[in-house]
Amino acid sequence: ACSALERLPTVPAAELLNGLDPAVETQPNLAAFPELRWLKFFDLLSSQSHRLDAAPLLGPLLSGALGQSTSNSGGFASNVHNSYMTASLSQSFGEVGVMVARMPTTPQTRDGEPVMGDGQLRYWSLCSNEVNSQRYIDCLYDEQVRRVQGERAIILVSRAQDRPDNAIAECGVNWLNWGPFSNSLLIYRHMLPRGDFVEAIQNIPGPSGAHEREVLGAYYPEGRHYGRAEFERLGCPVNPDAVLAAPGAP
Repeated sequence: ACSALERLPTVPAAELLNGLDPAVETQPNLAAFPELRWLKFFDLLSSQSHRLDAAPLLGPLLSGALGQSTSNSGGFASNVHNSYMTASLSQSFGEVGVMVARMPTTPQTRDGEPVMGDGQLRYWSLCSNEVNSQRYIDCLYDEQVRRVQGERAIILVSRAQDRPDNAIAECGVNWLNWGPFSNSLLIYRHMLPRGDFVEAIQNIPGPSGAHEREVLGAYYPEGRHYGRAEFERLGCPVNPDAVLAAPGAP
């Protein structure tokens, strides 16, 4: 198996990633927007075409050169059981990123239940990663996330020193560590959706960026960048509607 893999042709995007030093800060983040833009992951090559999406000329040129896969066959990060969306964060838009969404139901298993229950998904997770190396920084998974107003959740991402005072469970806010750099990447995973759960990431057709909001509907993670002080002005408990209504400027 190892020798067979060694005979596979090198993927240009993989060469690009391997040439980047994860210990070096990359400025600016040309994949981030003030409001979070979620993109379904199809393959490594097409995902790299989004590294310059926020650059008016370079973004379309790179996307055209690398192409946009629409295959759901999986590979690299995804597979037949797991599908992903990603969103880029940049400190240039604010110290924190915040998302609000209705979260899918999952079976409860962490307390050793003798029988696995039912759910729209078997499992979901939201992780922060370093952009270049895709090194894991922090994660939350389904049973760890506190909900407010039904199945909605508020998830805030920041560096530890930028964490707002009201970004705590008692105020209805879940927290993820942004990581050490000014850029961060969120990776949202859906695993094994139930057949009737049409809002699963698995059901988003390509190309990336065209149908995410349409398919996920109320489960789409609406999000934006905030300044720390501005988020603290939302008080405690934090109202998810107020999070989405605020202007979101640093």
